[in-house]
Amino acid sequence: PMAWLYGTRARGPVTPLIAALRRELYDRPYERIDFGAHRATLAPGDTVVPVGPVLAAAQRAMGAFEAHAPRGLRQRALARIFAHLEHEDAATSRIRIGPVNAVLNTLVHWFRDGGGPRVEASFATLDGYLWDEDGRVTMNGYNSTALWDTAFAAQAILATAAATDAAPTLARAYEFLRHNQVTADVADGARHYRHPSRGGWPFSDRPHGWPISDCTAEGLKAALLLEPQAADPLPPARLCDAVGFILSLQNDDGGWATYERTRGPAWLERLNPAQVFNDIMIDYSYVECTAACVQALAAARRRFPGRFAPALDDALARGVRFLRRRQRPDGSWEGCWAVCFSYATWFGVTGLRAAGVPARDPAIARAVAYLAARPNADGGFGEHFTSCTARRWMPAASTAAQTSWALLALVHGGAAATPAAAGAAAFLLERQGADGSWPREPLVGVFNKTALINYENYRRYFPVWALGAYAAAIG
Repeated sequence: PMAWLYGTRARGPVTPLIAALRRELYDRPYERIDFGAHRATLAPGDTVVPVGPVLAAAQRAMGAFEAHAPRGLRQRALARIFAHLEHEDAATSRIRIGPVNAVLNTLVHWFRDGGGPRVEASFATLDGYLWDEDGRVTMNGYNSTALWDTAFAAQAILATAAATDAAPTLARAYEFLRHNQVTADVADGARHYRHPSRGGWPFSDRPHGWPISDCTAEGLKAALLLEPQAADPLPPARLCDAVGFILSLQNDDGGWATYERTRGPAWLERLNPAQVFNDIMIDYSYVECTAACVQALAAARRRFPGRFAPALDDALARGVRFLRRRQRPDGSWEGCWAVCFSYATWFGVTGLRAAGVPARDPAIARAVAYLAARPNADGGFGEHFTSCTARRWMPAASTAAQTSWALLALVHGGAAATPAAAGAAAFLLERQGADGSWPREPLVGVFNKTALINYENYRRYFPVWALGAYAAAIG
């Protein structure tokens, strides 16, 4: 959509509000600003990836081409772009993949049509991204976290002795999983560069339409755990579709990325124009996604013995090798989707253990030793968000979520009967409120190492999960 808006030179009228914003935002009259001279201008603290020579040369070449671009070629390009935009609208029920292109797609329709059903439908779906709390309106990074939260919350409840009492809640969670699995591939997907979707689960819900590797893994794990008590279990064919979807996403390096397989070479990062984000030009393999997929495939192997052999066995072996390669010498794994080493180390340990790696394995022992050396004086664990950019553990006040991840890693690593695990459990019990909840804490979600995300429910189900696993381990 940004390419379409630029290519058509879309601009609206300068209203009094726009004029006031220009006076507020800029340090000089808007009309005197040479925007072309500021293509690479960015506050020093925001610069993660400076503009390199390859990108600078590409920008100069494109700038020169602008003055001579054939009108017919541009019109063909704009038509092709709009076709992709409409495909995204249809495939996602106009929710689009996220709020940025949801807003920009809406602007495209507004500039193109000036009004009408498409514009009205686009504006209507934008409401799904707005969050109103305590008189503040913010914009979500997704239309919701419903599937992600439901799968984790179900697993957390199942890890406790109270699972039987929560049977009605778990039954409703299972129905949500059933209704929000993607059951068909996107129409004309290959032409629009979409990976097959059937069998996957999205981050939010089925209307959003974009399945993700680890969301599918957590959805499948939860569905398999809940299957024995489900009144109307998912047909085995749909569970097998989920397995097939996960297998189809594995990269050549043995790991899993997010939405698709890695499709391009790493040198494309030299053309990264974002400056505030690194490693965004292609979809890379991640520790968290890989560990989640390994866990799901291991559970599927138990549910369908021999069904996917030898492909499933090979995928698990390659996934384990990837996790071993990505473990750092100090025993930790580096996270990309939360802050930071406590999160990824929990995934690394549970991924290896699910694949059959014993607790006495050196990789597990190193991970346990890494975490056991890092609790705070109060017994909890805490990392500052700068861990993500410093790429080392940066201590901070203990949080319930990070303590839970560390405790889960210790329990799965065979270290439940250690002072570090006991201290973490005591911290969680002490921090719990009278109503059973844990207080709001600093943000612990992140993407691309620099953008923090508020996962409101992490402080609710991860402590329950960790305490349940710890109680079961120590008897």
